[in-house]
Amino acid sequence: MTLSLFSKEQGASTLITLVVYDFLQNHFSAFKLIQSIYRGDGKALRFVRRTVVLGVETLIICGWRYWLNGETEPDFIFDQNPAGFAADRFTRMFSVTWVYCLYIRDAFYPQYLSVDWSGRSIPLITDLGDIRVVGVLALWL
Repeated sequence: MTLSLFSKEQGASTLITLVVYDFLQNHFSAFKLIQSIYRGDGKALRFVRRTVVLGVETLIICGWRYWLNGETEPDFIFDQNPAGFAADRFTRMFSVTWVYCLYIRDAFYPQYLSVDWSGRSIPLITDLGDIRVVGVLALWL
């Protein structure tokens, strides 16, 4: 589990996925969970404890990763991150947000995971006619 945070998309979403799965399996509704906590239901209290433990573990491991990598910023070039280096502001904003849309999709339906989403593996969004603009706007709303 700890080592998963040193990978890319999969590691960043592993602990979140565990909490969501646990919640859906045992409670399915935030309202029911809160009611169960107020009733002192042991199952709900154990869920909260597990969630807090996973959250603290995630923060500690992220801090450890930050410490191991040093405090310097990564040295990216255009070929590694074309969306971040795009000259047009529209292209930069929509293409970077599209990557977040893909991460959300992968969290719910992880069929298209890749060991490396860098470079030109995700085409840039360059105009409003691109169908992916709908997904970006939906995320912003």
